[in-house]
Amino acid sequence: MKRPRRSIAISLFVALAVASAFVVVIAGCSGRNDEASTSALEGLDASQVKDDDLKTLNVGSDLYPPFVYTDEYGDIVGLDVEILTEALARIGYKPKYQLIDWEKKKELVENDTIDCIWGSFTMDGREEEYQWAGPYLYSRQVVAVRSDSDIYTLQDLAGKVVAVQSTTKPEELFLNAEQNGLPRLRRLYSLQNRDLIYTTLIKGYADALATHESAIRQFMKDYSVEYRILDEPLMTARLGVAFAKDRSDDLPQQLTEGFQEHCPADREPLSGRPRALSGWTGGQHPCVTEWKRARVFSTGSSSFWYVRLRDCCCWAACWSFRRTATCKTQKSSLRIPSAMLRSSAPATIT
Repeated sequence: MKRPRRSIAISLFVALAVASAFVVVIAGCSGRNDEASTSALEGLDASQVKDDDLKTLNVGSDLYPPFVYTDEYGDIVGLDVEILTEALARIGYKPKYQLIDWEKKKELVENDTIDCIWGSFTMDGREEEYQWAGPYLYSRQVVAVRSDSDIYTLQDLAGKVVAVQSTTKPEELFLNAEQNGLPRLRRLYSLQNRDLIYTTLIKGYADALATHESAIRQFMKDYSVEYRILDEPLMTARLGVAFAKDRSDDLPQQLTEGFQEHCPADREPLSGRPRALSGWTGGQHPCVTEWKRARVFSTGSSSFWYVRLRDCCCWAACWSFRRTATCKTQKSSLRIPSAMLRSSAPATIT
């Protein structure tokens, strides 16, 4: 017996309602095991956590595209901002950003003006100066020159002028050139303003500049400038979050564990290849994508089951519609020859 279309629609609606109720039951059961407000936030991305539920963490950084910069609306955005917001929400915090004088970062975190330093901050060589969370990324520190330069290797920098941002890792490496296996420079320009290192190279006041590879590529993209990056890096740096050395809580450890679980710093989360930050040119970073992927596809996630049941209902609706449409088409095709026969039949002789 043919089933009425209204009956089919009612059945599909009931199935979807049952699926929704099933999701609510799963969510309720999973919530009973939460023993603290922090654990209740695990598995959620930043967009799912209400600000009222989160404690504020004062984060100090300077502007350093693509890690930290301001958009056209004046909001602080960037790669590190994406990772920071997502990571902190999972352990019950939200960031409050403060743009700081980068040269005074250690003083500011030690006197509690800020809670931590975040912004492409290299851990290597500073392990004893701070409590660290991380690493969350690896980043190559490299040397860039003008496209017509005769500098092709690090050793070609002997007797040349190099521009760096002050208090950064490249500055430290060149100030201690001999022990780091680098040639002796004619002059090292240490500039407080990061943007000036690019201007210095463009104007010809320096022969080369040194900084994070991703920052150089971002500058070239933003200003349509072409530099040549030397193949040999100065170093591959581990990036982390710096807290005061005397901090007494376990927040740095919580953050480190979150990084290790969801975004191992030495591996791409999906391919397993060593992480190459230089290839990142904007958009959601794989680290954040992987966190959300883990949340959605967790077998204990209510959203996972809701999506699966919803898809089943949609598939059933499509199948029913296609079946009904096919039957109608078949009936119509059967009527056509009959109509043709009637129209082509000889007239009745009276």
